[in-house]
Formats: sequence, structure tokens, C-alpha cells
Amino acid sequence: MTQETPIHEIEETPSPLEMVTDESTIPSDGAASDVASEETEAPPTDGAVAANGTARREYRPQREREPREREPRARKARKPAPAIFERFVVIRWSGRREPVDDMFWAEATKEGEWMVLTEFEQIRSRKDILARLLELPPALVALDFPLSYPADFFEFLKGEGITDWRSLAKRVREDLKKNVDDGVRLWIERMGAYRESRLEDEALWPDRRDDRYNDRRGDRYNDRGNDRYNDRRSPLPREPLAPYERGSLAERFRRTDHALRRVADRHLVSPVQIGYNRLTNRYEFTDANSQGRAALLGMSMLDQVLDVRQDAAVWPMMAPKPLTIVEVLPWVFTAGDRLQPDVLRKQMATLEDRGWDIPSHAIDQAARNPEAQSALRCLLGMIKTESREDRQRRPIRDYLPAFYDDPQVKLEGWFYSVGYRSMTEESKSEHPHKEEAKDSHPKEKQETKKNIALPTPLESVQTESPEAAVLAEVTEPAVSAEAEQEPSL
Repeated sequence: MTQETPIHEIEETPSPLEMVTDESTIPSDGAASDVASEETEAPPTDGAVAANGTARREYRPQREREPREREPRARKARKPAPAIFERFVVIRWSGRREPVDDMFWAEATKEGEWMVLTEFEQIRSRKDILARLLELPPALVALDFPLSYPADFFEFLKGEGITDWRSLAKRVREDLKKNVDDGVRLWIERMGAYRESRLEDEALWPDRRDDRYNDRRGDRYNDRGNDRYNDRRSPLPREPLAPYERGSLAERFRRTDHALRRVADRHLVSPVQIGYNRLTNRYEFTDANSQGRAALLGMSMLDQVLDVRQDAAVWPMMAPKPLTIVEVLPWVFTAGDRLQPDVLRKQMATLEDRGWDIPSHAIDQAARNPEAQSALRCLLGMIKTESREDRQRRPIRDYLPAFYDDPQVKLEGWFYSVGYRSMTEESKSEHPHKEEAKDSHPKEKQETKKNIALPTPLESVQTESPEAAVLAEVTEPAVSAEAEQEPSL
């Protein structure tokens, strides 16, 4: 055998092809067995060489470390979970003449791990609901009628001393105290005057023929027996339209109504929805469900509740209290659909498996009556929202202080479980590039950019953290001066 050359004297390692072709470098069977025995007997050192001529790393066994005894960490005390209502009530309100057949009371109470539907019955008079509210334990109560009016209507009523929601409720109660029909008529006349306070300018209408314009004028001018009075291009003077025939620019919807107006469509009615009756020559409520009359009767009842109970609050005009009354839009929980009886019973059976106790008579009544089904589904949706089973909607405890400080929200109210954004955030989302468009020339942009000293990455991280940005957005003023003049709804 040839004498091995030390590693430090090897100048070039032969390639695998040269090692195979050179017969002198191929070890014999005995030598190969010797090398194998050496490999199995002891691990190679740093100076050992493998069969292919490369050096091997030294084998070092892992040290056995003794387990260290760590001192137990002192855990921080967790904040207690926010208080959740133990009792929930949904009132299907009605403004029709008594006795009514579409008013329901649905109540559920939390008993341990079970949610029990304790009461579900039809109420014939509004006095019974008032008596129940005065004796009701602390609960979250939802009503399905508008609790307030648009902010522009409050501006119109300032001359009568109505400046906030509580003064509005007191005035409604005083007007309806002697005679309900006379009080409702008085408020309809106020809404008619508010509608006519901002009318469209007839002179600014387009010169082309307008179907809506012809529909308003045609029947009246046909009585003269001459078609030229119906033609807008006629040189003869035309009589001006009556105020009730002209379009109105007065705001009919609240800010919370605009958030759901497009999606809810016909299921959302304006609280000042009125129309002119040509037979009686006066304005009347035009909605089929009498929401305008229901709102007046409901606000009168709420003022009585607030006078008697000091632990009651109307949300969000007031901060939540043990007895909190909110406004709910049934469409939010029902999507405007009525479930078939078999589908409704399957859903109720699923809830019973999850710890809900719903009596069979309540399910049968909800399957027959659409108003009863609306009350039951709103009750279930409200409970899921407050218990965070349904995370698509917002419970009361999640609204920030900026929401309660918004003056428009204090006047108009807000739908329960609907998200909120300040007016500044809404204007930014609708006009994101408005400020950039104000720049006069691109060269001036570049010069201003050069003169600005940009902060270093470390400074930017230290001065503007994500948490600080979020807090800055939350602590912004709720309504800016521009937003108060022309709110972008």
C-alpha cells in the first residue's frame, strides 16, 4: 500500500472520476474492512479523513442540563367583563286606534346557563305597556318606532323652545294629553310647515318637458279646454304651483336612517313622512303602519317613564342605566323576510339544543302572526348581540365616548346594534383625494417636498405608533364646522 500523505501537504483533492479511474487509490477488501472497523470503534477526530478525502466533524455528545427551578410569575388581575343585561324585552309597538291586534310583548331572562322566554303575549292597549314598564326590573328594552326626528326639524322648532330630545318629548306629551287626535293633528301641521320651509325653485327647473311636472299641472289646466295652457313653451303666463305640489328640500331622514336607507328600502320609513290629502285639503301621515302616529304616542309614553323611574334612560340620548330603552329596526334582524312555519320551528329546535327554553305556544304564535314573529326574532337577535354570539352587530358596551358626545346623535338617536362613524371619518372616506386636488401646480409640490425635513425611520416609529393614530381618530371632534353646515349623509 502507498504511504498516506498528511492533510496539510495535500494541495488538491482529486475529483470522484479520477479516484475511480486510478487503481492505486482503490483500497482492497481487507483495507476497506479495516476502515469500517475503525469508523465503528471510535468517532473520527478533526484530523480524520473520510473515504472520499473530505474531513469529518468531531462528534460531540449533547450535555445533560439540570432543570432550573423558575420562580412563579405574579399574574396580573384581569379586568372584569362588562356588565351584561340579565333581562331582555322587545315591544312590538303600534300607533293604531285601540284595541289593537298587532302589539306584542316578548321578554326573556337569563337563568344560570339557560335563556328562558318568560313572557310572550299580545297586548291590546298602550296603557298596559306603560304599566309594565313602570314595574319592570332592570332590563334592556327595545321599541320599534322612531324615537326622534332629523336635526333640521329641531332647528325649525327652536322658536317654540324645543332644543333637545327631552324638551321634544315633554312638548309631545303636553299636546297629546287632552286629546290624542288633536295633538297628532298639531304635529302634522308642524311637519307640513317644515316641509314647505324649503321648497324647490320652479324657475330653476329644466325647460324640457318633464313627466312629473306635467302630472302635477295637467289635470288642473285641462279644465280650461285649451291645450296651449298645458304647453310649457306657450307665451301665456302659467299659474305657479301650490306649495304642497312642489318638491321639498327639507331633510326627511335622520343620520342613522341614511346608514340603512338603501339596503332596508321600504322597511325604513321617515318619521316625518306626510302627504297632502286633496279631499280634506290638509297633510296626513302616509305610511301604512302609522309610524308617524306611533312615534308621537311612544315619545309621550317614554316621557312618563322617565318622570317616574330615575333608573331609566333612553339610549343614546342618555347614558345606559339599569333600565335602558333603545330603538330597534326589525329589518336588522329579519332582513324583511318572514320565515315559513317549518323553517321557524327548525331554528327554534336548534336553539333549544344550545340552552334556550322557548315555549311551544310562543313558536306557534310566531308561525301564524308576522308581527309576533318579528318580535320574537328581534328578541333572539338582541340577546345574541349582547352575549357576543353574533359578532356582526355591536352591543351597547362597545360604543365609544365619542359616540355619546356627538350632538347630532343626542338629538336624532341611533338604531340599536348599528355601527357608528364620526362625521370627519365619513367625509374622509367619501372624499379621500379632496385635499390633494387643491394643490395649484406640480412644481410647487416638489419644492415643498424638498423643504420638508423628513423624520428618520426610528423617529417616525417612536412618535407615531399605530395606537397613537387610533387614539387620535377616536378623540377627534365629533362634528366639524363644515359638517354641521352640510352633513354628508
